[in-house]
Amino acid sequence: MIDYSSILEEKYPSLQWSINGENYEDIIVFNGGKLPSKKELDSHSENVKAIKKSRIADQQRQSAYQTESDPLFFKYQAGEATEQDWLDKRNEIKARIPKE
Repeated sequence: MIDYSSILEEKYPSLQWSINGENYEDIIVFNGGKLPSKKELDSHSENVKAIKKSRIADQQRQSAYQTESDPLFFKYQAGEATEQDWLDKRNEIKARIPKE
């Protein structure tokens, strides 16, 4: 199913619109704006899915960095861990939470 709300938010941020359902025909455009064609919106679907997935991965990585690798960084600064310990943890997080 095509997520028209996400496409409109990502690709047409200045367009004022509302959607009352999940279909193209359910989109209403305000203030004289012009709704892109269904074909045009559909063409953005995979790209917008990838953008959303990447943003979710960024958020998950940020959370993991804060709870897992940042403490190792501070230990490294205090001489209680090695720089490699910290870098290994960061790389492990990147491998565990891929952006693709």
